[in-house]
Amino acid sequence: MDGVTGRVLLADPHRLVLEGLRLLFEPTHEIVGLVEDGEALVREASRLHPDLVFLEVQLPGRNGLEAARRVLSHCRGTRLAFLTSVEDAATAARAFAAGASGYLLKSDSGLQLRRALETIHRGRRWLSPAIAGGDPEALLSRLREAEGRGQPPGPRAREVIRLLAQGHSMKETAWRLGITPRTVAFHKYGAMQSLGIGSSAELVRHALEAGWLVGGEGLARGSADRERSRTVVTDPPGWLRAEPVASGERPTRQSLAGMDGVDASWRASCSPAFGSGKRPRRTRG
Repeated sequence: MDGVTGRVLLADPHRLVLEGLRLLFEPTHEIVGLVEDGEALVREASRLHPDLVFLEVQLPGRNGLEAARRVLSHCRGTRLAFLTSVEDAATAARAFAAGASGYLLKSDSGLQLRRALETIHRGRRWLSPAIAGGDPEALLSRLREAEGRGQPPGPRAREVIRLLAQGHSMKETAWRLGITPRTVAFHKYGAMQSLGIGSSAELVRHALEAGWLVGGEGLARGSADRERSRTVVTDPPGWLRAEPVASGERPTRQSLAGMDGVDASWRASCSPAFGSGKRPRRTRG
């Protein structure tokens, strides 16, 4: 890596990772900034105009793919590479489509990082050998084929989006669906790509408009269900508004009958002793 120099901006949500990367880069590069979210990355890149940006895909505030597009649109001459824990071919393809020069994994070796830096500084692309054999061109070709098919997100992808939109993390969503977090990320970013959507907020908005957030499987249930999902209960049912019985007094059939909204079949199923003022007779098993 002799002679390879440049001004580097690092972005990762974990401070310990940032400090470790600083130690790796500092012998040959000038570290101009460390940031922990997507918004800060775009802001600092626009201010500092670094030669190289290394970032994680999973950034809070603004995801790494969207942040990468913003950085490259504002900073001509800046090269950008992902150093991430997301070992997913579809995500890597979208990173290159967004303009990235490299996609490395945090599980890659130090030697692979040095080779990646040398390759990127020569103006070529680098892909982790763990993904698609390390061939970025083959990966991009595969992505273009998928885009040409124009397939909409399937039921599983819509279910993933529904759970993420409800505030569940990728790990929680994976646990609920019995899949891996990597598969959750694949469905999420695959849906964003096929729909031409650049941010998680836009994806949630589209899911709301399409009715995907109603119910579980079989999410698109039509406008009637979507309208019902928007209904806000402003007045509690009658049985919740019923006056409570006096302290120490047992509820009677009359008090139960006066509770609007209590199902009649439920009241009929109550024991005759209930509400009579007598203790129910205990039966021996």
